[in-house]
Amino acid sequence: KIEGVSTISGDLNDASKSSNAAQAQIAQHADLLFSFLDAGHQGVIDAAKTAGNVKIIGVLAPKCNISSGLDIGDAVTHEDGLVYNLVLNMFSKHPKNLVYGI
Repeated sequence: KIEGVSTISGDLNDASKSSNAAQAQIAQHADLLFSFLDAGHQGVIDAAKTAGNVKIIGVLAPKCNISSGLDIGDAVTHEDGLVYNLVLNMFSKHPKNLVYGI
């Protein structure tokens, strides 16, 4: 059985907020964290290290080199497509409320 939990830190670069978000997911028995972060990824690494039994998938840019063996891989995004879709949405007659991040 697979269950998903979601936490939004509100800041892709704040390691402290990211660590708190990751800890909240771990407290809900998450054993794999999808870290959609920039510099905040370090907070997810710290939370996973503390938990001891949690793995990470990084995204946005390869981060395997800083994840201390906790990663099972990286998902590299097409940021140009992300920006295009955000701008397109911004000028749409019916914009959607879009949230990106952990």
